[in-house]
Amino acid sequence: MKKFYQVLTMAIAAAMIASCGDDGNGGSDGPDSPEVVPTKIMGFKVLNASLEADPEGFNMLTDGGFEFFPGDAEWASKSLWYIPEYDSEAETAHSGKRTIHVDGNSHDWRDFALQTIASKKNVSYTLTLNYAGSWKGLNVYMGFRNASGAPALDQNTNNVDGNDAWAEYKLSYGNTDNTELTAFIGGWCWDNLWVEMDDFKVIPTGTSYDTFRPSRATLSSLDITNNSANVVSSSDKIVAWKEADGSISAVLHNAVIGSSTLGNVFATSKDKDISDGITFTSVGGTSIADNAVVTSGVAVNGTEYVHYYVNAGKPAATEDNPDPDWYSNETGTLVSKDGGSTWSKLSGDPSGNFVKVSYCDHGGYVYMFGSAAGDKNVRTYVARTSYGNMGDPSSYEYYDGETWVAGKPEFAAPVFFGPTDDMSIVYDQSRYTYMIFYRSATTNRLVYRDSGLPEGEWSGEKIVADAEDIYAPSILSSGKDGIVMVVSPFVSSDK
Repeated sequence: MKKFYQVLTMAIAAAMIASCGDDGNGGSDGPDSPEVVPTKIMGFKVLNASLEADPEGFNMLTDGGFEFFPGDAEWASKSLWYIPEYDSEAETAHSGKRTIHVDGNSHDWRDFALQTIASKKNVSYTLTLNYAGSWKGLNVYMGFRNASGAPALDQNTNNVDGNDAWAEYKLSYGNTDNTELTAFIGGWCWDNLWVEMDDFKVIPTGTSYDTFRPSRATLSSLDITNNSANVVSSSDKIVAWKEADGSISAVLHNAVIGSSTLGNVFATSKDKDISDGITFTSVGGTSIADNAVVTSGVAVNGTEYVHYYVNAGKPAATEDNPDPDWYSNETGTLVSKDGGSTWSKLSGDPSGNFVKVSYCDHGGYVYMFGSAAGDKNVRTYVARTSYGNMGDPSSYEYYDGETWVAGKPEFAAPVFFGPTDDMSIVYDQSRYTYMIFYRSATTNRLVYRDSGLPEGEWSGEKIVADAEDIYAPSILSSGKDGIVMVVSPFVSSDK
């Protein structure tokens, strides 16, 4: 799904003031800037969410009970499950409000439900599920498949008693070298057979990880006040992060200043609490990266790092690929060591797995969660580097499913599955948990995952806000009182 950003328009009740005191390279307003009239950049929102222990426990699968979007005519296409067209909804659930029903009126094999997860090497995983069925002649299997689609391990789950009551089935697989596994249930079918399935779960065998879920999420308008000599009247997207002193730095995408639209401008705010909005006191007068999409920023030892990519468009459609995905011809990191006055570039690999990158700063490392260009890529990877080596890409280490490997991005293994938009990741000190938020390209909602380690295992997606018009979260605080983030307005050509 190709997305684009739409410039928000609004009336501005203030005079546009020339960029006095700016050095022309995106830096701060000078000390002699004239008094300016504050203006407001509208369209952005603040999301507040509480976090509570998830009563269903840790689950690597997303929507294991098929509770997302009940009654939605397009529910199957909004799921990370592969749901065949012969599956249907049923309200005779083992738990919750619904389950999945399959009529097996065929004389062949049928997949009933499948979902792919990231797995670690030399770790055992346990799949549990509940199902009921018309057992006479039914021949059902559950288990795991590897990346090639071949069974890694499966078992026949036929009910020898021949009744149609709900029963729980469990299978543990001692993985050795697979970095992705597909949990599945399917069967050899015959006339007038049926199966109903519910409550799927995959966990590392014998574990009971802490896991959380967002609750009482609220969205409200965020007043972004501009009190800079470079007056911004509108912007498509904001990517924001915290400085060491708690103040805010940000990049405004497609910022309108006077009669010019700048690709990305660097802005700063002294605000430490955004409950009453954000006031930018310094806004750069030139773009720090034209024709680029900024995805994340982080401040390390007084240096600003901003990741970006350039969307180069789509290749021509062919008979074999009638709907090609977009690709990138440039990606990298913008670096400023002087508070945003000047910027240099560290180039990345536009054909690799770290085109779209989001940063997480914790414990002496900056973790970089990345994915390849395009909206159809479903794998997210992770790399890391120490604070002192942030400016040296050759020092980056990549998680390969078992250990961290230096200097070899091609060795990176996925840490979770599902197409994502811009992500925001934070380590929550009060819960000893990494938390990640992003707009899911399948559910079209803002979703959440958590993990005790940046390399996983990560929980499945959990819906944060039932809103289709937001994306690009920027977490600005987290703790016992919950999560606070800025989100940008989302517009899709497919809506």
